[in-house]
Amino acid sequence: MIKIDDDYLGYRQIYAIEFYLLKNKIVIDQNFNIGHFTDNRKGKSNRDLLDEIKLYMSERNTFLNFENCLSCYKENLIEIGKIKSLKNERILLIVMNYLMIFYNEKLKENENNHQIMTMSSYSPFDLDEMIGSDSLLKYVICFIDYICMMVSKSNFEFLFLDFLNKSMSYVDKYKDVFSFINKTDDSLDWLIKRMVKEDVEVSRDIALLIRNEKWKVINSCFDYWAITSNPKHVDYFLSRTRKAWSQKKFRDGVKGKEVLNTYISKESKLKLKKIAKLHNKNINEIIEAMIEQIDLPEEPLKKLILTAKKAN
Repeated sequence: MIKIDDDYLGYRQIYAIEFYLLKNKIVIDQNFNIGHFTDNRKGKSNRDLLDEIKLYMSERNTFLNFENCLSCYKENLIEIGKIKSLKNERILLIVMNYLMIFYNEKLKENENNHQIMTMSSYSPFDLDEMIGSDSLLKYVICFIDYICMMVSKSNFEFLFLDFLNKSMSYVDKYKDVFSFINKTDDSLDWLIKRMVKEDVEVSRDIALLIRNEKWKVINSCFDYWAITSNPKHVDYFLSRTRKAWSQKKFRDGVKGKEVLNTYISKESKLKLKKIAKLHNKNINEIIEAMIEQIDLPEEPLKKLILTAKKAN
C-alpha cells in the first residue's frame, strides 16, 4: 500500500523512483516495496533521499542504474502543468472514479504481472485514509503517477487528458444538476431509486467507498455516468426526473386534502396571490393558515352543529 501524506508533491520524484523500482523489482530486488525510502523521509531533503537511492542502486548487480531512476521521473510522468485543472472536489471525484476503473481493467489484463498485483485490487492505496480528507488532490496525482509508471505513460496520457477535457466541459455545462431537489433523506432516496432504474452505477463509486455524505455520493455517481453516456440520454433523464419530482411534490402536497370549489372576487384572489408570494407559500396553504387563526364564537358553533344534525 502507498502511504500518502500532504507533502506528496514535494517528494513526487522520490515516489516516482519507488514506483520504477517496484516495477523492476525482479531484476533489482525481489524484496523491494513502496515506502523503502519515503517512509523514512522525515527531516530529509530530496537530495538526501536521492543519495540513498544512488547508494542502494550501486549495491545491486543489475543492468539498471541510478541514471535510469532519474530519467524515469522526467520521461514517465505527466507534467504537472497539464493537470493543473484538477482543483475542485467535483472534478477530483470524477477523475478518481476514472482512475480506479482504468487501474482495475489493467489489473485484469495483467493477472500474471506480479509487479502490478503487489498492490491491493481496486486501489494502490488504502481508501480508508481518504475518509474525511480535505482534498483528494494528492491521491489523484499519486494515482496518475503510479499508472504512468506501472502501466505506460504513452498509452495512458492521451486517454486521461481527453477524459479530463470532457469532464471540464461537462462540469461547466451542468453546474448543479439536482438543484431542484431538496436534500432530505426521503428526497435523496427517491432520487437514488430513479438513478438505479436508469442503470446508473452506485455501488463502487469513490464517494461511496470513502463514506461521503449521501448528497455527494449521488452527484458523484451521476457525474461519471453522465460523462460516459450519450448527452441526449443525460438531458432526457434530467428532464424526466425534474418532471417526476414536480409531480411527486404535488402529490405529497395534496395528500390528505380535499378539493374546495368556490368563487371569490378577482381582487381577493389577487391579494391571496400577493400574500402567498410574500410568504413563499401556495394559495391553499395561506387559506389554511387563515382559517386556523379564526376563532368561531362557541354558541353559534353549537347552533350550527345542532342545525346540521337536524338536517341529517
